[in-house]
Order: sequence, then C-alpha cells, then structure tokens
Amino acid sequence: MSPIIQLILITSLLLSSFAAASTPEAHVSVPPSRPSTASILKQLGGKPCPNGSIFTCVTLSLPLDHFNPKDTRTI
Repeated sequence: MSPIIQLILITSLLLSSFAAASTPEAHVSVPPSRPSTASILKQLGGKPCPNGSIFTCVTLSLPLDHFNPKDTRTI
C-alpha cells in the first residue's frame, strides 16, 4: 500500500474517532433531581413577608456558638 493511501486511511480513522467522541449523546448526563425552591420554603415554614413584600420570610434558629456543642444558646 502506498504511503499516501496509508496517510489518508490513518487521517480518516483519526477524524472519525474524534467525531464519534464529540457527539452530544456521548456527554449527556442527567442531573440529579432537586426540590424546587417553593417546596424548600414550604418545608422551612416560609410565610409571605410583611407589608406586601414580594419576598418569602423564614425564621431559623441557629447556634450562637457552633464551635461549642455544649453551648445550647441560639440566635
């Protein structure tokens, strides 16, 4: 086989392998299902903020000193 034909065959094989690897189907991954923001706010007890605001308010109790588990004070 002549060197020109060998070069053409090798080039076509390389190009076809790159084309196959770059197809969208090869890289498609399904993202994990996440809850909606509305459902998260509902779980947290979200209520409409006062004075006709468009926001949703949530009250959370957080540890005052999260480095000290014996300190049970919250803010």
